[in-house]
Amino acid sequence: MKPNSKYIIFTDFDGTISNGDVCDNLFSEYSDYTKVNELYNEMLNHKITATDFWNKSFELLVNINPNNLNDFVSKQSIDGSFVKFNSFCKENNVPLIILSDGMSFYIKQILEKYKISLPYYSNSCEIINNRLIPNFPFTDSDCTSCANCKRNHMLTKSSDDQIIILIGNGKSDMCPAHYADIVFAKDDLLKYCESKNITYYSFQSFLDIENQMKNIITRKPKHRQTALHARRDVFISE
Repeated sequence: MKPNSKYIIFTDFDGTISNGDVCDNLFSEYSDYTKVNELYNEMLNHKITATDFWNKSFELLVNINPNNLNDFVSKQSIDGSFVKFNSFCKENNVPLIILSDGMSFYIKQILEKYKISLPYYSNSCEIINNRLIPNFPFTDSDCTSCANCKRNHMLTKSSDDQIIILIGNGKSDMCPAHYADIVFAKDDLLKYCESKNITYYSFQSFLDIENQMKNIITRKPKHRQTALHARRDVFISE
């Protein structure tokens, strides 16, 4: 296949690259998960912001230290077909960027475990007195549904002529789905796309996505008009 830089791919991490949600697993193991779930529902119902959810949820974590945190992350795994998909993107000159509303400490460790070198943008945290303190370097004051604004990354890290591809599965992928030309969706994101009439490809693994991408990059690149207009509206409003 000929190299193709007309496409750029942004992919979610938790539950998309990783097998299961890493933060969800962390809360399940080291906190009162019932209370975390209550906070999550409050966020879904717009009673608290995403940063409020993270701050309050991390306050519920107990007995955290560098050693057990490292052991916990070392047990996490990824979709076995993602390594091959990453190679496919490199071979075809398609940039691949990870956007996560999760935390950088486990993304970095997991990528290193699988010898994957990719740019990623996420929230971060640090351990202070055996407590995890979250930080949010990529918030957007106009968007409170995610602590790390994926839409902004998509818009600032792509060029006008590139076809933006989004891969995701959950809440943090719903807003950016409106700004992507092509969406690969599963789980809650798939249901959301159906409810909002956003065209999507369903997937279960990155092998499914790779097979679709083999066809996509051989076709003439085409923007999704509603996404193109949405992106333009963001820049006009600024």
